[in-house]
Amino acid sequence: MLGYQDHELLSAYETWQALVDPQHREALLDSIQAQLDGDSDCFDVEYPMAHKDGHWVLILSKAHIVRGPDGVPQRVVGTHFDVTGERRAQARVAHQAQHDALTGLANRLQFRQRLESARARLAADGTPYVLHLLDLDRFKQRNDAFGHQVGDRILLVVAERILHTLRAGDFVARLGGDEFAVIQHGVEDANEARQLAVRLIAAINQPIQVQGVTTDVGCSVGVRIVTDQALGAEAVIEHADIALYQSKARGGDHVTVYSQEALPLRERDSQLLRDLPAALDAGELFLAFQPEISLKDGHRSGVECLLRWRHPRFGLLTAGDFVTNVETRGHAARLLAWVVGAAAEQARQWIGEGVAFGQLSINVTTPDSLTVSLAEQLVERMHASAVDPSAFKFELGARLAARPALCAALAVLRRAGCTLCLQDFGTAAVAIADLPAMGISQVKLAPALMRDIVADARARQIVQAAIDMAHALHMGVVAPMIEDEAQRAAATGCGCEWGQGLLVGPPAPAATHAAAVAGMH
Repeated sequence: MLGYQDHELLSAYETWQALVDPQHREALLDSIQAQLDGDSDCFDVEYPMAHKDGHWVLILSKAHIVRGPDGVPQRVVGTHFDVTGERRAQARVAHQAQHDALTGLANRLQFRQRLESARARLAADGTPYVLHLLDLDRFKQRNDAFGHQVGDRILLVVAERILHTLRAGDFVARLGGDEFAVIQHGVEDANEARQLAVRLIAAINQPIQVQGVTTDVGCSVGVRIVTDQALGAEAVIEHADIALYQSKARGGDHVTVYSQEALPLRERDSQLLRDLPAALDAGELFLAFQPEISLKDGHRSGVECLLRWRHPRFGLLTAGDFVTNVETRGHAARLLAWVVGAAAEQARQWIGEGVAFGQLSINVTTPDSLTVSLAEQLVERMHASAVDPSAFKFELGARLAARPALCAALAVLRRAGCTLCLQDFGTAAVAIADLPAMGISQVKLAPALMRDIVADARARQIVQAAIDMAHALHMGVVAPMIEDEAQRAAATGCGCEWGQGLLVGPPAPAATHAAAVAGMH
């Protein structure tokens, strides 16, 4: 068992003692002495012994003490077993039962145990804790586009980044798929809890390079701060999940700390999700149109098609009230197809009436939902309404990555004659060098940049730098959020070609646009 030949060791009690791990030797000898003193006649103990080559072997000794008529021990009869392999196998099984096979993080089972421990500690000494539920944004699209090997590598990188962000003593588990949980101990301040969540999002958002591909994922976080020892584990998880739901509904890369007010909003969003299929068929959805003008001469260069929902229970809803919610739950393609179809039909009507409209801008808030098949379907809808695809401009959400599948879908739209525009330029997390390759020929500045363009010289310098960069890439620039003449003048002075905002005109029904065009003539 120990690798020695018979002649290499002296057959003596002292030799056996010398080979026992010193850290266990004293306790082992005390146990033997207790048996000899009559506490028990059976000896059953495990301990490490030194192998000849230097590693430790776990020995199980089972022995029986034989005593004489006077009760004095006469000899020991027993057997030694090498249980190293068996114990390692048991440890491996125990580890697998409580850890995620891919990342090595704790799994859902160990998470529940740690959550119960946090609750018990709160009850015992009042130590509060915080549960953070994390759900990766855009992971499914990356996994579908690049394959499961890249997807697995992304999860490994994310797990490592979470570990490096946490304090000593905090706990993280992978709950499954792209969901993680963090338990933060000793925190009851909402700002401190939020700061950790923000750090986690920032760490996860960094570009990921794997197998020659540079990509990224985002992260939404729901936070539940727990100071009430009466709150059960299921309630804590449910509350954090409600907060996570709100973060996802805000478009992802967001932190939401649970509050009682979040529950009715979640119920409303769930109802909207159930109502959408019927609403598409019942005519409850419609488009409003916001004009875009040339800042050089003031003529209307186009209209942005903005989705509205006249809901029988919740009243008039703007796109911000429901689009992110339904798109993140698998309805993005159907909703985009409906918008393009409705816009094409309105364009056909305007053409028949002799109403000029320039280009129709369509928002694509989740570009990852675009596929070649969907792009071809959109072009077919344009042709079916007898509207040339060059009349359409697709405004793509700010998080854009030059994935092969997305580039192929954009190429279908571009070849058909559509214009491609990137939203939130100046703050968008996108590789600028990728934009020409994706066929982006216009950018729309981030509204945040326009807000202070008049009063803040530094903000104006940032806007100017963003516009100069766009022009260097031969891309035109749209200025949003123009609310007064001063902003219009500043945007024009910085070189913006087009503008949009309340000064130009608010979103309005199709008839209002037609009347405005008629008034211009």
